[in-house]
Amino acid sequence: MSILLKAYRNLLTDVFSLSGLHLCAPDLDMNWVLKEGPMLDKQLLCYLENELVLTWTDVISRQSIPEWLTPLWEGFMLKHDPLLLRYLRQVLVFGYKARLEPTNEQNNEAQASFYNRDCQVADYDLSLEKEIGRRPHYWRLARSLVSRVIGDIRWHDVVPSHGPGAVFPRYDHYDRTNFTSSPRSIEEYYSFYENFVCLPGFYPSAIEATSISEKFPDTGPIRSKLVSVPKDSRGPRLISVHPRESIWIQQGQRRLLESAIMKHIGSQISLRDQSVNGDLALAGSRDRSWFTIDLKEASDCMSCGVVKYLFGDYAYHIISCSRAEEIQLFDGRVIPLHKWAPMGNALCFPVESLVFWALAQAAVYMSPRKSSECRVYVFGDDIIGPSTYYDDVVRGLTDAGLTVNKGKSFVQGFFRESCGTDAYKGVDVTPRRLKTHVVSNYEDLVSICTMAKSLRADGYEETASTLYVYVRSFVGHLPMVNDFDQSGVFEYVERDIDYLWRFESKLRWSQDLHRYEVNVARVVAAEQSPSDTRWCLLDALLSLERARSACSTPSDGCNKSGLHYTVPHRACLKRGWTGVRHKWQRPVSRCFPECDNAFIKE
Repeated sequence: MSILLKAYRNLLTDVFSLSGLHLCAPDLDMNWVLKEGPMLDKQLLCYLENELVLTWTDVISRQSIPEWLTPLWEGFMLKHDPLLLRYLRQVLVFGYKARLEPTNEQNNEAQASFYNRDCQVADYDLSLEKEIGRRPHYWRLARSLVSRVIGDIRWHDVVPSHGPGAVFPRYDHYDRTNFTSSPRSIEEYYSFYENFVCLPGFYPSAIEATSISEKFPDTGPIRSKLVSVPKDSRGPRLISVHPRESIWIQQGQRRLLESAIMKHIGSQISLRDQSVNGDLALAGSRDRSWFTIDLKEASDCMSCGVVKYLFGDYAYHIISCSRAEEIQLFDGRVIPLHKWAPMGNALCFPVESLVFWALAQAAVYMSPRKSSECRVYVFGDDIIGPSTYYDDVVRGLTDAGLTVNKGKSFVQGFFRESCGTDAYKGVDVTPRRLKTHVVSNYEDLVSICTMAKSLRADGYEETASTLYVYVRSFVGHLPMVNDFDQSGVFEYVERDIDYLWRFESKLRWSQDLHRYEVNVARVVAAEQSPSDTRWCLLDALLSLERARSACSTPSDGCNKSGLHYTVPHRACLKRGWTGVRHKWQRPVSRCFPECDNAFIKE
């Protein structure tokens, strides 16, 4: 039996233990766990959005609810208890995000959708001028908001670097700095000799400068490659893998743009912290004061025309100098790319965040409605704002060619969802979703242990134990840790230090750190040393500049030493000492104080 099905059977036992409602389920198959349950959850969310005006029988047919789920289903419909909603959705979506390899048919469908969406973006750009003419004041206001953020950016002062992702064509990670071509679009704004070949501030002699075009020829329009990445049962995630020269410049521009965003509107656009949107979703679910909007295929719908108008000609051309103009599909066809930057472009996330914020905030400012709170908060394509302005924001986003996902946008009922936080009447009701159910590498072991840790903290003891037994079949003994904030290949236990002393043989006291520690295995990126370190010199010295940047973080994928490079998609286990608590403490709940008694079962 699949570990997903086995864990699901134990999940039903845990839900019965926690809710007191018996779920006598038949032998369920993968189709229910992966598809039928999540489809029923979509209908449930539709009811939650319209519960103030519709009954659940108006939205959901009784025939679609299996008989074994009726006690939990009707229990929630009768009481509208947030805790019962959490158990119900946990049963429905436990396997929704299980990672599956896409089939050829799914890849073909995803490619066709990608192509059709690109054609729609091209058609929209042709009508953009008319769209702006209908609401000129709105578009000018959105443009002025963007200008306030990017107006003082010195785009030529980039500190380029490579990112952690893949490049096209494929190269060894340490060999990516050995550039061999000079794209004309990049050379127009960023001197190839200064930014790719030698160190900033070191200018070549006249003879060397004239030979650049011979040594590093122009390869024509920048071309990316469409790559399929496993996602879930719905199909793959598509990534547009860019050339190494493009990524090199994009990473430098990304730091400049992110720094400007944090300087001017950092509180309204979160680039790394999702907790802001999560807390607002909780607040909005309590009094319905905030809406949550999710955009469908947001990056694939963002047209070049919209970005050009909002950023202005100069800024648009300079941030577009490294974007792919063409893309190679799965079947080998090469087509022009009309969308500005699909996933795979390092500038995609900060640019789309700024564009969506400007469009939404301008819609709020232009609204005739009055409210004391008029700020909009954005994390990627997750948008939160005052419920009063919901219709205005939807109209503004739609006018820009974007598609609002109605099934995941909430404003009327008491349910809100944003940045992975599901909230109902002020209570965090986010269900746990098992993403990894097949171990193929070390990262999968950490993913399953992290999932088991969260399940145990939420009270799903049988399910967590099942996953830990599955991990033991690969690694043998699992050390025990009682600190929820730690990560690695270990078993999280809700016990004090006395329990660990009895059953954990590798527990020690650290004189240096003054804490108890357990020896655990962690997953670290595999590294390799290049055979020729001449091309590492640029990376090594530029890392000093990146270290001074306020936006530089370990997640940037920067090489700090210039001597070792991480190998993408390869990792190894490394043992180390992890701290444990003297007295175990329950993880902090994200629900409101008045809901503590209902949400946490002591």
